[in-house]
Amino acid sequence: ALSHQQQVYDILLREAAAAVQAVAQDPAWVGGTVGILAVLHTWSRTLTYHPHAHLLVTAGALAADDSAWLKPAHARFLAPGYALSQVFRARLRAALNRAGLAAGLDPALWNRKWVVHVQQIGRGEHAALYLSRYVYRVALSNDRIERFANGEVTFRYTHARTHETRRMTLPVEQFIDRFLLHTLPRGFAKVRSYGLLSSSNGKKLERARQILEQHARAALPPCAPTNVTES
Repeated sequence: ALSHQQQVYDILLREAAAAVQAVAQDPAWVGGTVGILAVLHTWSRTLTYHPHAHLLVTAGALAADDSAWLKPAHARFLAPGYALSQVFRARLRAALNRAGLAAGLDPALWNRKWVVHVQQIGRGEHAALYLSRYVYRVALSNDRIERFANGEVTFRYTHARTHETRRMTLPVEQFIDRFLLHTLPRGFAKVRSYGLLSSSNGKKLERARQILEQHARAALPPCAPTNVTES
């Protein structure tokens, strides 16, 4: 990925979204076309190189004939992580092979169990706020840098498992090297839309909105009758 950033980042976003869509189209899980907003993220909390994608996915799908909005078959989740991980692994392997980028990879990679993290993030403003953290932030904000002295930089981070605030000190050259690992190729679009949210599906998106608005109106309590007396 580091040596072929443009190609691998393209593949990562595209195949992650395609895996979600492939599983969502199965009636066992949803049975239609979902909307996906994907964001590329390349760093860990300590600035190490860790390319991955965050996908914000609609909690339901538009039916193939555009007649209905389909809720997930299981109330607790949209699609299972174990199914997504297998589909994503297979699609990524095929895409890297087509691009001629898989020759030097360890074959054991494709036999390992892959993990796809899936969680409910809420709706509306909460979901948009969650994703915005990955859209507008750089690898390290100024306020996390606490000290620069004796040729070393100290910055704080939140540990992923314990959620504790920790600090790391690196030689300035290593710190700069880690930071620059996350400079994207010129012109690369780190935010992309797929499924219902893609630019080619404008009519389907409008249809989905119409159906959801109808559902919202139907769910409103009936208005109490108003008595008018004339005198």
